[in-house]
Amino acid sequence: MSVGGRSVEAYTAPLFVAWQLTNRCGARCLACCEESGPDKTWSDELSREEALTVAQQIATSEIPYVAFGGGEPLGVPHCWDIFERLARAGVALKLETDGRHIDDAAADRLVALSPQCVQISVDGATAATHERVRPGSSFAAAIAGIERLTPADTHRRSYSSRAASTFMSGPYL
Repeated sequence: MSVGGRSVEAYTAPLFVAWQLTNRCGARCLACCEESGPDKTWSDELSREEALTVAQQIATSEIPYVAFGGGEPLGVPHCWDIFERLARAGVALKLETDGRHIDDAAADRLVALSPQCVQISVDGATAATHERVRPGSSFAAAIAGIERLTPADTHRRSYSSRAASTFMSGPYL
């Protein structure tokens, strides 16, 4: 088996790091496995300097893949510094987001980073279903984020997460 063109046996570090930059999120999703939310900030979240040190340690250790989940990673002011440091070092990135922070400038930055995956959470075929399952989240923002990251060029990769509620709403009934 190979990862990043190297055999798994050639790695001296973990192959994957899951990094939750914050537990804070604008939504209160019913199925959140992290118990994140607007009032769920950890008291010991890493400062910008601490997070950049961890990013450098990941890069130096040659860990090939880092996945950022939530809380909402794009809500952390220094997230781009972390993403850019890792991407410059050749670390593959995955980002899980609700899409609300993906404006045109953020979409351009994400495309420049060339992440392995951007997962924008969508539940339901309608805003009503999505916002019932993800209170505080915006269906329109999620869809806008997906649209900003899709087929404008072939380097943009966007994946959306659809729960069972997607198939139990709108035209799927």
